[in-house]
Amino acid sequence: MAIPGNLTPITVTATYLLANGTPATGTVEFVLTAPAADPGAPALVPMAPVTVTLDGAGHLSVVLPATDDPDWSATGLVYRVGERITGIPVRYWYAQVPAASPGGTLDLAAVAPAVPQTPFVSYILASQRGAANGVASLDSGGQVPLSQLGNAPSGGGGTPSGTVVSETAYGQSATAGGAATYSRGDHTHGTPALTAVAPTTSAVGDAAAAGTGTTNARVDHVHGREALGGVPTSSAPGDAGAAGTGTTNARVDHKHAREAAATTFTDMASLVGVTLGTVHAGWRNEPGNVTRLKGGIVCSAGGVLANTTFATLPAGSLPAEAQSFSSRTGVSGPANVFVNIDTAGNISCSAALVSTETLTFDGLTFVHA
Repeated sequence: MAIPGNLTPITVTATYLLANGTPATGTVEFVLTAPAADPGAPALVPMAPVTVTLDGAGHLSVVLPATDDPDWSATGLVYRVGERITGIPVRYWYAQVPAASPGGTLDLAAVAPAVPQTPFVSYILASQRGAANGVASLDSGGQVPLSQLGNAPSGGGGTPSGTVVSETAYGQSATAGGAATYSRGDHTHGTPALTAVAPTTSAVGDAAAAGTGTTNARVDHVHGREALGGVPTSSAPGDAGAAGTGTTNARVDHKHAREAAATTFTDMASLVGVTLGTVHAGWRNEPGNVTRLKGGIVCSAGGVLANTTFATLPAGSLPAEAQSFSSRTGVSGPANVFVNIDTAGNISCSAALVSTETLTFDGLTFVHA
């Protein structure tokens, strides 16, 4: 067998014969008396038995590490030899296997059994069991009999207490107590009473507080809350944002009223060279910041010059960016004439209109600033 690490191998031999010279049969095992290690290998050698079977001549041969090899991490090692010879009771003895064995071989017949280490045994004298100044014994249930407990109460022994400390306040410190009487099995400690007072009403913005009450709250108690609010204030274009001062909660389905949608057009004043037609030239603001233009113009004798303002929108209806409308977007009149509106609200034509020419428009819409 292979020897762990760099330990010294020793070939251990033995021949077992019966008294009549017949070769014995059986096995012999070798077990180190303590687990050891060879740090230089490195290798660990546990206390596992090495078992050898006798051959037909009653002979055995096995290679074992020397017990006094300097590479062992432990000292004082010996092998426990266990002889299991057929027909003979098992015998155990201890042997050292020196590293200096002649020729690296050791015959068990020449080895005097080494004296094993005396095991530590903890014991008590039988006379001390269940006796004064000794140790208690155990009954069949693993319990110490009451007769050995001396001053422990049994049956009706001892004095039961006739009082119980009431626990009716919070924050009491735990104490071991000093009474010499024992508590009855059905004793109870009082608890603080439940409150009969309605809890304080809370409101929006109330600060959290630990409270100073000393009574318990009932599990079905309810804290009052502020009432739900009424109809919210109407908002209008240009209203400034405000945090509000109300103390009631808004209902989830509340609505803020808005200004009514425009249904009529406001006329724009005529400028020089333009007469408003019978359909008027007007504007109105609609929801979504949208301005709509509708109307028509009839040129007077002088006509309208190209890019000359003929009407102006008021503040609040000025386009966010310059607009240009054609026949595709609601302008009807001479071909290739566009209606232009700049960001100042000035309305003009892209081309000159001559005397008596008419220009109408409807559905001209844009987003006002």
